[in-house]
Amino acid sequence: MKREEFRDACIKLRAECMVQTDGDKKGNADGIIAIDEYFDYPGLKILWLLKEAWGEGSANQADDLSKITVASEYFSKRNEDGFQTYKPMIMLAGLMHGLSDFDAFTSKEAYRSFIESTSFVNCKKIPGTSNSNDRVIGLFALKDRGLIEKQVLLYNPRVIIGGNTLRHFFPVSTSTSSIFEQVKIHQNGNTAVGLDGIESYNVFGDDVAVENCRAIKKNGYDFGVYVGDKYLFIDADHPSYAKRADDYCSALFEIISNSIL
Repeated sequence: MKREEFRDACIKLRAECMVQTDGDKKGNADGIIAIDEYFDYPGLKILWLLKEAWGEGSANQADDLSKITVASEYFSKRNEDGFQTYKPMIMLAGLMHGLSDFDAFTSKEAYRSFIESTSFVNCKKIPGTSNSNDRVIGLFALKDRGLIEKQVLLYNPRVIIGGNTLRHFFPVSTSTSSIFEQVKIHQNGNTAVGLDGIESYNVFGDDVAVENCRAIKKNGYDFGVYVGDKYLFIDADHPSYAKRADDYCSALFEIISNSIL
């Protein structure tokens, strides 16, 4: 695909996000932040599968982020919309690009690495509140499955990090998904068997055991990891819940490095 075709396809998907409605509320655009830079980027690309949009609705969230050159321009206040979510995402991008100082996440270099290599997709395009309703998130993830899969296929990441969202896309048997079908799953009756047989660890769907997966506990956080031929799936806490962002990002960086780098 040529750059112009890629840019047009990304813009169309942004528009498709913004026409989503829930009553009088309209969706926000997510996806790739800096389209041309992302297209040209030769390294590993990460997609964050998040819960729901923030803000007032009818906003081009991705485009707004692309107009920022230094993270501190946007995150000057800790209560700014998106701060708690985007801080770990920027920090991980910085680590992937060789930055070792976590205080440098507000730097131009860290933010540039973030917008070049990262995309984000919300399960629920309609803005929510600070306290998300997981049942509602799941319903929107099901309703918008087709749009979400188009986004993932176009953005073509190597790593997909679910912010406590991957369970909304499993078991695959309920979907014709071309993204998640590579994960071989089997039902296990009514018993929740987790990754590697660890009871109650079932992030890839209730009552589902996932083959070729492993559960990892690192730096006080729990992760589920599946290394597929095309995607590395990592189930993690939502980045906004990462109270120790440096530990959270260090763990993710180590998992990615040990899995595919």
